[in-house]
Order: sequence, then structure tokens, then C-alpha cells
Amino acid sequence: NRHKKIGKFAVNLSGQSIENERFVKKLLNTLDEYPKAAAHLMFEITESSEIKDLKKVDAHIQMLRSKSYAVCLDDFGAGSASFQYLHGLNVDGVKIDGSYIRQVTQNVRDATMVKSMTQLCHEMGIYVVAEMIETLEQRDFLNSIGVDKGQGWLFGKAQPEAILLE
Repeated sequence: NRHKKIGKFAVNLSGQSIENERFVKKLLNTLDEYPKAAAHLMFEITESSEIKDLKKVDAHIQMLRSKSYAVCLDDFGAGSASFQYLHGLNVDGVKIDGSYIRQVTQNVRDATMVKSMTQLCHEMGIYVVAEMIETLEQRDFLNSIGVDKGQGWLFGKAQPEAILLE
């Protein structure tokens, strides 16, 4: 069967890219050529470069969201501006940086941080993804505090090519 179902693909956007009006206009025009793409794509804003104009970037995010694309903040907690971004950008989700997840079952401070970030996001109507889940203990703890989704080697190693899901 040549029409197998495909899953979601995340596209990383740097702060510099999502802040650039020409880039966003070209992106939106390209997405308009593929009206079914929203079912398969989501966008993740990385902290690889600082966002200077949060209002402009939020307007760009809302344009993507108005076309049914989910937008989330990637590596949440890793950069110095994470909470500033959470305050100024209306997004669908956050991906908690794996540096907090790595020791979440052994380190009370990490566990408290992840639990607090999850509660804060949920109270704002934002879903939470935990990165770098490698053990059943991490998964069970994250489930117990209400983390919505997870990714990491526990679920599968990175693949060199996209795989079709049955």
C-alpha cells in the first residue's frame, strides 16, 4: 500500500529565523502551497539565537497557529530567556530540556524544577514534552507529575531516514 500514514515532523526554527519578516513570509507562502502539511508538521523555536522583538515573533507564531500548525519552545529551561519567552510568546507546547530529565529520579532539585515547569505550563494551557527519556523510572516519574509527552531512547533511537508508521 503506497498511502501509508506518516506521523508528525518537527521543524526547528531559530529565534533569528522566526524574527525575520522575509523568512516568515516565504515560509507561509510555501506552506500555503501544501494545505495538508499542517497535519504532519509542527514548529519548534530554539534558543540558538536571542529573540529581541517578542511582540513581532509572537505575531509570526500566531500566523502559523492560525493555519493549524502547532508551535512549541524547544529546550525549555536551557537558555537564559526561557521564562521570558514563555511569558511573551503564545505557544502550544514546551519541550523541557533533557538536562533536567537526565537526573530527574535521583536529584530532588531537578524533579522539583520539572514538576514546577509542568504545573506552570499546564496552568497556562500549554502542553509539556520531556526530552531525553532513557529509563522506565524517568518515564514513570514524568507520567506521575503529568508530563504530556516524551521522547528519547527509551522509545526509539534517532533514525537516519523518516520511517513510515503503520
